[in-house]
Amino acid sequence: MEKIPVLYLSTTYEKNQVSPFYLRDIMKKQGFSDLYVIDEQGITKNQPQYAFYQRFSSLFDLWVDTGPREMGDVVDDIFSGAKRIIIRLNLWNESTLSQIRELTDHEIFLAVDLVQMNEILSYPLLFDEADGIVLFLTSEKNTDFKLESKINQITRNKPVYIFDSKVNESYWSTKNIKGLLQDINLFV
Repeated sequence: MEKIPVLYLSTTYEKNQVSPFYLRDIMKKQGFSDLYVIDEQGITKNQPQYAFYQRFSSLFDLWVDTGPREMGDVVDDIFSGAKRIIIRLNLWNESTLSQIRELTDHEIFLAVDLVQMNEILSYPLLFDEADGIVLFLTSEKNTDFKLESKINQITRNKPVYIFDSKVNESYWSTKNIKGLLQDINLFV
């Protein structure tokens, strides 16, 4: 099972700049080449921090989670250095991913949380067009049998990466999960 470190860019990123060399050293020490970036300012305010991606895209294969709402946002993500595009189901204004497919061959992942997990199969076109799913398990609720059944159903058709705030690696290692997204601070 693959592990990918997650870096949070908060709205105060400009004040607390992350050193590319510090990150490079952490990533190299752990043998990572992929970095999943959650851009809080992009997701909540639709103001992604593209300067960060441009600085770091030569060092890492970036999974960019900026919360794009439309095709222009995705174009900006690509030109800023993203290798994989993350589409949050609750923010995406389009009914399809076909425009992205026409523009690029970058991998596209749908990001959903537990609540949206119940809805993901209700969007068959988006689900079918996506290359994979990023599932955020950030609530205190444990996975139940219904959720586990849905995860099993999705993993039969798509690679699934799990962000589990409880870092339940032993549990997920027994499932058909492609990888775990884990806070980069766990590797420091």
